[in-house]
This record gives sequence, C-alpha cells and structure tokens, in this order.
Amino acid sequence: MHSVIRAWIYTVPRTVWYAVFVGLVIHIGGLSYVLFATADVSELVWGDGLGYVSLAERLSDGFGFTNPSPNGDMPETFRTPGLPFLISIFLTLGFGLTGYFFFVTTVSAVIIPLCVWNLAKYFFTERVALTAVWLSVLEPLMWLNSWFALGEVPVIVLSLLSLSILIRAYTRMDWLLALATGVLIGCVVYIRPA
Repeated sequence: MHSVIRAWIYTVPRTVWYAVFVGLVIHIGGLSYVLFATADVSELVWGDGLGYVSLAERLSDGFGFTNPSPNGDMPETFRTPGLPFLISIFLTLGFGLTGYFFFVTTVSAVIIPLCVWNLAKYFFTERVALTAVWLSVLEPLMWLNSWFALGEVPVIVLSLLSLSILIRAYTRMDWLLALATGVLIGCVVYIRPA
C-alpha cells in the first residue's frame, strides 16, 4: 500500500503541487487572519456548528453522545455522531477548536486538489485536470467553509478521496482499495447522511 501511494505521488505533476502549496497558503493564511481578527475562536461556531461543538464538548468530557435535559442526560437523536466525534478528538487532546480548524483547513487544502486531479485526469485530458485543480484551489467558499465547525468540508474531502480510491481500485482490481472506499463512504454517512 505504501508503494502505491508513493508511486501515485510521483506521478502528480509539479503544477498540481504548486496549486496545493498555493491552497495551503490561502487556507492557513486566511484562517490565521480570521483567528487573529476575532477575539474568541467560538465566534467561528454558529448555526449547526453550535450543536456539533456542544456534542463534541460533552463527548470529550465523558458524558457520551447526549444532551442535557431537566430529566437527566438524553441521547442525541437529531445529529449524526461523526463530526462531533472528530471535533472531540481535538478537544480531548487539548488542541481545542483551533486545532480542529487548522486540521480541517490543512487536510482540505491538500486532499481536495489531489483528488480533483486524479478524478479529472481519469475522465478528461491533463489540461482539463489542471484547470479543475486550480479552480478547486481558488474556490472561496471552500476556504470559508473550512474555517467553521460544519460537516460540509469533511464530507467533500472524504467523498472525493473515496471516489479517487474507487477509481484506483477499479483500474487495479484491488479489493483492499475497494474496502477502503466502503469505509470512507461509511465515514461520510456518519458525518452527514443526507
């Protein structure tokens, strides 16, 4: 498996790696600016993110996947457990929401252009693939969404990664890669089922 990844990395053109670097600078620089400009990292948590973060805090505090109520802790039945679990890992390890935001921003800035390259190159020409990579890097909504505690960016990253691995599994007829695709799709469902 390690040699497959290494061979795949060496087949990616230098222009795509330049795009990944530009994406990292934009994502991390923008997040750093936003965190510096806001007084508190909790200002980046709003809407659905409030529910995910409160569940993550309860998970990291040892209360399980529950919400407090007057009758005691009640199991959460509205939100899926994937994103709160992912956030709770960073809260438990002491990195907090800032660590989670930097992790999601960095992973999305690297994985999305590489997966777009892999998918576009499989279906189209190399020129179209390079254009798609640069468009994915320069997409402002992707930068903004990676700075909030929402499930969209992890779902996009895992979906693109699973499609890329599925194509690799199909071309090589490798059942382990097909199994990895199934695991990733399962993770997507646990983060955002609809």
